Amino acid sequence: MFFIKGLLYGLTLAVSFGPAYMTMMQVTMRRGLIGGFSVATGILITDLIMMVAVFEGFSLLLKSLTHESFFVIISGLILIIYGLYSILKPNKVDLDQKSNDPSVNPKPLLLILKGAIINLGNPLNAVFWAGLAGMALSGGASTSLSRASIMGGIFLMATIATILKCYLALWISKKTSPRLVIRVQQLTGSVIMVAGIWIIFSALISSSN
Repeated sequence: MFFIKGLLYGLTLAVSFGPAYMTMMQVTMRRGLIGGFSVATGILITDLIMMVAVFEGFSLLLKSLTHESFFVIISGLILIIYGLYSILKPNKVDLDQKSNDPSVNPKPLLLILKGAIINLGNPLNAVFWAGLAGMALSGGASTSLSRASIMGGIFLMATIATILKCYLALWISKKTSPRLVIRVQQLTGSVIMVAGIWIIFSALISSSN
């Protein structure tokens, strides 16, 4: 049950397009899938570290709170702000630099490090994980096993989405439409905002009962 919830919560992460994912897509366009998957590995490793740290930290915080609904509302606000930022400040992929040349050495280790550094260097990542953790943990995941199940579902969905984004980059490179990249980010930002609004609405309804 908690694993299924993790998969659903992971959809929020799946539709996000931060600077690290834009870099991954650009590398995919320039150096092929090996290059893109290398950057993706760095992103996923750092996402896993941040997820475990934030979830465990927030689980301790929840135990000390008497009004859980307040915590959930704050998490919803965080997601709304993150989604709004994605709509107003979408990241761009420089399609003029794409040159998918298989003869170019993708240098996987350097690209893994690049993905990790860019992902860790984005302060919005911590904000996003805080909102996601608040949303997930408010569902009663009080034990270590339940939290591990949720995180496993989220990470699996994130991995699948990351792979699909690499293939999306190849498709976009053939379309050569920078506007398409921006529209996708704005659409996903809208989805995240709706998720945040739904979380706040649900928390207000449950607290009134």
